[in-house]
Amino acid sequence: MRKLEIHCPGLNELDLVTARIFDIGRDHKIWLLKGEIGAGKTTFMNALAKHLGVIDRVNSPSFGMINEYLTQNGLTLYHFDFFRISSVEEVLELGFFEYIDSDNYCFIEWPEKVEHLITGPYLEIIINVTEQDSRIFNIKIHV
Repeated sequence: MRKLEIHCPGLNELDLVTARIFDIGRDHKIWLLKGEIGAGKTTFMNALAKHLGVIDRVNSPSFGMINEYLTQNGLTLYHFDFFRISSVEEVLELGFFEYIDSDNYCFIEWPEKVEHLITGPYLEIIINVTEQDSRIFNIKIHV
């Protein structure tokens, strides 16, 4: 496992930080986004989707658990939010393995309840708030 830490001093730097993180993790199709409520997981996901060419605004799929986005280049992105799941069975009923085995990018907020199901390589990003708009992105590359 390889570890990196990237500091984002404010929201005005988020696009640059996001581009850097994508350059690091572009070969990994599964990304786990971790952090406390309000850490900026969905804000980061918005910046990442913009970087990848998604035109629509990215919203947290809190109630539907999954959103699908298409990019200008024809890529499909899946954005999961498992904050409200009560069991792994709920995730499996969604067809979780079909999504993560699809070779499309899968970005998973609140992955703690499903992390044990992921056996292939993935990127883990832990977002920590240091000040009002300042964040530390701890990146772990699992192979």
